[in-house]
Amino acid sequence: MIFIQISKFEKQNKAYNNKLIRPDIKWLKGTLSIILIFTFLWAYLTIRNNFFTNGETIFYSLWVAMAAIIYWLGHIGIYKYGVLVDRRGIRRYAKNASISANSQSKNGHIIALENLLIKNKTYLDPQLTLESVANSLDLSPSYLSRVINNELKTSFTDYINSYRVEAAKTYLRNPDFSNYTMVSIGMEAGFNSKSAFYEVFKKTTGKTPLAFKRSLTK
Repeated sequence: MIFIQISKFEKQNKAYNNKLIRPDIKWLKGTLSIILIFTFLWAYLTIRNNFFTNGETIFYSLWVAMAAIIYWLGHIGIYKYGVLVDRRGIRRYAKNASISANSQSKNGHIIALENLLIKNKTYLDPQLTLESVANSLDLSPSYLSRVINNELKTSFTDYINSYRVEAAKTYLRNPDFSNYTMVSIGMEAGFNSKSAFYEVFKKTTGKTPLAFKRSLTK
C-alpha cells in the first residue's frame, strides 16, 4: 500500500512548479524495499526456527541489520529535511533574483527563447527538455535545436546549463546561503543531482562549486 501511495505522490508532483519543491523520495523507496526484504526473511526464519532448527544466531544478525537500517532511516531523513529547508530559503530568494541573457543574438526565436527562460525561469526545472521548450515556442524540436546550434554555437543542453550555472553562482555568492549544502544549491539551480551539478559547474567554470565558493573569500 505504501509503495502505491509513493507512486501516486510521484505522479502528482512530476510537473515542475516554482511554488512547490518536489522532494526526492527515491531513497525512501530503496529503504522501504530493504525493510520489506528483511521482513520476509524474518518471517521465513521464524517459521524455520519454530519447526526445524534453532536460528538464534541468524536472528541476532537480523536485529543488528534492522537497527542499522533504522539508524540510516533517521539519519537520511534528518539530512533530507535539512536540504528541503535550505531549498525553501533559496526558492524564496530565486523568485526575485534576476539572470541576464546569455547571448546577444538578434534572432527572433533566440530572443523568444531567452524571454521564456528568464521570465518564467524554466531553466530551474530539472526535467526541462528540448521538446517541451520547442512546444512552448510553437517550434519543432529539430528546428529549435538547429537555431541554437547555428546562432549560439552550442547545444540546447549546454545552453540551458549555462543559465543553471549562473543561478548557482548567484546562490553561492549570497552570504545568507553560506551554510547551505551544495545539494540544495544545485537542486535549486535546476540540476537533478549533486554529481550532475559538480560535473557541469566544473566544466563551465573550471572549478567545483565548493572551490568557487572558497575563492570568493580570498
